[in-house]
Amino acid sequence: MEKLLRPVRDELVKNRYDMGRIAAQTAVATAATYAVMTGFDLPHTSWAVIAALFTIGLSVDTSYRNAIGRIAGASFGVLLGLATAWTVTEPVIIGLVIAAAIANAVAVPWPRLRYAAVTAAIVAMQPSPDPAPALQVVGAIMIGTLVGAATALLILPVFGRDRVAVLIRQALADCGELLGLMDGGTGNDARRRRDAVHARLLSRLETARAAEAQFSPRLANGMPLRQAITAVEALWQAIVILDRALRSPSGTLGHDGVDQSHPVIGEASRAARGFLDQINAAIRHREVQTPETRDLRRAMGAAAAAAADLAAGAEDPGRIRALHTLAFAIAETERSLLRVARVVEPMTRTDRQDAARWRPRRDSNTQPVD
Repeated sequence: MEKLLRPVRDELVKNRYDMGRIAAQTAVATAATYAVMTGFDLPHTSWAVIAALFTIGLSVDTSYRNAIGRIAGASFGVLLGLATAWTVTEPVIIGLVIAAAIANAVAVPWPRLRYAAVTAAIVAMQPSPDPAPALQVVGAIMIGTLVGAATALLILPVFGRDRVAVLIRQALADCGELLGLMDGGTGNDARRRRDAVHARLLSRLETARAAEAQFSPRLANGMPLRQAITAVEALWQAIVILDRALRSPSGTLGHDGVDQSHPVIGEASRAARGFLDQINAAIRHREVQTPETRDLRRAMGAAAAAAADLAAGAEDPGRIRALHTLAFAIAETERSLLRVARVVEPMTRTDRQDAARWRPRRDSNTQPVD
């Protein structure tokens, strides 16, 4: 029973703030919509309340998108329903089928208009194509939609860019955890821990990419959200390559832990984790100071050189290839970390000059910094 309840408990704890916030917005929007409709003695109160409920989203951006789509869809649906009712008077089912089919077909290229099918069906089922009742329904939907959107903006508002910033910070923390798990061995328990972190990180990145960010889709420092997400994703991919290179049977530095087999690899991992901690702290506190890169470059450079030295002294072709892959993975991880640093602040002129000096030659196996 404990195993069954634990995921539910974890989800409740993780989402407790959003659950409380959405509950508060829903309560206010419902009460305000009901008060407006009954206070002005307007018909179709239920339609207004339903519209308000379905307008509220996880962020102000989502609520805004829902509101625009609902108003546009309701208006288009009424026009479509009236046109169908006036064109096909008998039997009613033919007009209903035509209106619903056209409305849902139009929603394929324009998903925001998917609500059109609802109002189109309502109007098409009327025994007489009188526009007055249809307009009353649309009016109620618009009132509820506007109240819902206003509530999302005024009551405990959360913008999409803030949600994405949190997901980016969490994904960077996951990257740091993966770096810390590299010397955790090759057993089933260690592998399960790494797989769990990989799955969690991938879920965060997918959620961040799908998040609505209609208003100022940038971090506090001005970096576009998509660029920041791409930088974190590139870092994760580099860590995956590094992890596989370290665990390759022909390329591993030893059967003991990373620190015991070659200290510079462990030092590089610690430097990378510390660098990620600085980036996360800067994002959390909205600082605009680029983390110091000197220690990171020194540690990663020493680790890459160690892998290259081991490759030079190896005789087995498979081990040589694996060690060259390891050197590449270390360099790629360093490059990705420097790229992620731009999430905090775009690189200064000095940083660009340092990056240019570090950038490998064109004939190497690595790619230049973006």
